[in-house]
Amino acid sequence: MKKLTFCIVFLSVIFSLQAQMITVSVPVITANPGQTVNVPVTVVSGASSSGTPVGAIDLNIDYNDQMLTFIGLVNFYPAMPGSEWVYSGNLSTMAANWIDGSLLTEAIPDGTVLYEMQFTYNFGNSPLVFSKYEFYDVNYELIPTTPVNGAVNASIVLQNVTFQVDMSRETISPNGVHLAGSFNNWNYSLNEMTNNGSGIFSLTLPLEQNTTYTYRFVNGNSEAGLEIVPADCGVLNGSGQYERQLVLGNEPITTGMVCFGRCSVCPPMHNVTFRVDMANTGASANGVHLAGSFNNWDYSSTEMILAGAGAVYEVTLQLEEGQYYEYKFVNGNTLQDAEIVPEGCSNNGNRYFSVPNSDLILNPYCFGECAECGSLPEFYDITFMLDMKNETVSPEGIHIAGSFQGWQPGATSMVDEGDDIYSYTLTILEGSSVEYRFVNGNTSSGYESVPSQCSIDGNRFFNSISGDTILPVVCFSACDSCQQPEVMVTFRVDMSEVSVSPQGMHLSGSFQGWDPSATPLSEGEFNIYSATFSLPVGSYQQFRFVNGDTEAGYENVPVDCAENNNRYLTIPETDTILPPYCFASCELCPVGVLWHTKIKERLLIYPNPASNNVYIEFNEKSGNTLVVSIYDYTGKLVLGQNFESPGSGNQVMPVNTASLSPGIYLITLNPENTEERISAKLIIKD
Repeated sequence: MKKLTFCIVFLSVIFSLQAQMITVSVPVITANPGQTVNVPVTVVSGASSSGTPVGAIDLNIDYNDQMLTFIGLVNFYPAMPGSEWVYSGNLSTMAANWIDGSLLTEAIPDGTVLYEMQFTYNFGNSPLVFSKYEFYDVNYELIPTTPVNGAVNASIVLQNVTFQVDMSRETISPNGVHLAGSFNNWNYSLNEMTNNGSGIFSLTLPLEQNTTYTYRFVNGNSEAGLEIVPADCGVLNGSGQYERQLVLGNEPITTGMVCFGRCSVCPPMHNVTFRVDMANTGASANGVHLAGSFNNWDYSSTEMILAGAGAVYEVTLQLEEGQYYEYKFVNGNTLQDAEIVPEGCSNNGNRYFSVPNSDLILNPYCFGECAECGSLPEFYDITFMLDMKNETVSPEGIHIAGSFQGWQPGATSMVDEGDDIYSYTLTILEGSSVEYRFVNGNTSSGYESVPSQCSIDGNRFFNSISGDTILPVVCFSACDSCQQPEVMVTFRVDMSEVSVSPQGMHLSGSFQGWDPSATPLSEGEFNIYSATFSLPVGSYQQFRFVNGDTEAGYENVPVDCAENNNRYLTIPETDTILPPYCFASCELCPVGVLWHTKIKERLLIYPNPASNNVYIEFNEKSGNTLVVSIYDYTGKLVLGQNFESPGSGNQVMPVNTASLSPGIYLITLNPENTEERISAKLIIKD
């Protein structure tokens, strides 16, 4: 019984050694069209650290020969030199055979790369699949083998996104300013932004194109520093909070400048001088102070100073343009010392105003009164101005409703001044304040929706009139004048005939301050560089491409397509992709003349750009069939056609391209029964 047990154990050990598995694998790699790629074929054995003894190998790997062009095998394992291998790449299969030169075996250590398959990557995603995977031992018996397939796929295309935020209104955290979003798994400390010295922070990240991201700026490096994004410019997350959203296309972009926690740029700051006349009251021994929403209603922190020989006290603060504030004067330094503001010039019992677009010096009203000390109240005209150019005007006309006329939406008509501008003039008592809204029509359904930034309880307002006043023209349902609509314009240049500077390509123009280094261009297919801007419809813009990042790299634009030595464009009403003109030229770069290196003959593709037909002139002497394939920018085959060559003389072959949309394509020509494939860009125009 003991002998039998020993024999079973001995046989089991022998069997386990003989059944040792080999794993042969190829990886998944990515590439760009035209790139040469090396794909390693790797072996892992489990016999011992010295490897599994192998006497012969027979491997077949299938690939897509439209997407990959086989070049050969390179970088052989030194113990198995290329002279011992027989290999080929035909009909979408790479076949490689090896036998030990001494007809014995070679031990293959774990992780050995037998060789690398070399391809030219054309487009698309090509699987690499083992159709034969045979390893033989010294007796030429199969060693159990497991294959791991791979692929050569299109690279994930990344585009540079520059995020920017204005932190000039914030107290910057000692931990810096960071960017958190879906692209970094909402890590609050991973991506720190750089301060340009004026409170503007920026960060450029390479992100996958054609993807939507959400993000927020962080004052610090923790969740506590996350900005509160307004609903007007945010998208809801699963926690009921709003996040900024970025929809990234296939071009690099710079996000619009925004103020931290706001939807737009930080408003300018202006000096506002508050003045109060204490002639009828007498100043407290504790001084005269100013309290309001701008200082968190602190009754002792903002002291006013006596100005001149009278009893007028004043203080100047820097406040944001367009912001609404409420305030009171304080004869002393406590809440009990605050003035009681009359109803005629108050809101919520306080004086109030909105900061204009310039410095403001408020009138020195008498403490606790709506008028100046010792004067009789006067009446002044206030003129309201409205721009309706972005609206369809109601047949019932435009009206104004407000506190001065009982909020009757159809009682007070505005005057049509022409060019979509409407006005109304009201005479009111000095120091009075009004709330109002414009009405498109004559019913409450025509009320405008006034943004919160310029409204009180949803209404426009004007406080404490002190003289005849013409208000700035505002757009219906907006705080400011009507803005021109904007469209996306993609600027492109073809660098096929020029060597690109190591500093890259840039765009300089009237829309970005003529800075030759501020706007890098992204390299795309066929040496075409591009950048996209949002620009106002109808605006006139001039620009030039820059080979490098200094003025020395400006292109010399021919006079036929230049104004003031610059290219120029009036922005159309729709998103526009400009043609990729040749650098320093008014024309597209010449394309279409190719040299077929294997058979030493010339191909001519014309016209290029084309519309309904492309003609291919090909002097092919072998009588082979010429395979013509046209691919779009995504690598999709959109047109294919074969031509039979008689084998003598020049042949002119038409390809009907009428079905193709305007754009840039890849045209590939391949004489059958050859390994040669040549490609060029083909431009289809309107």
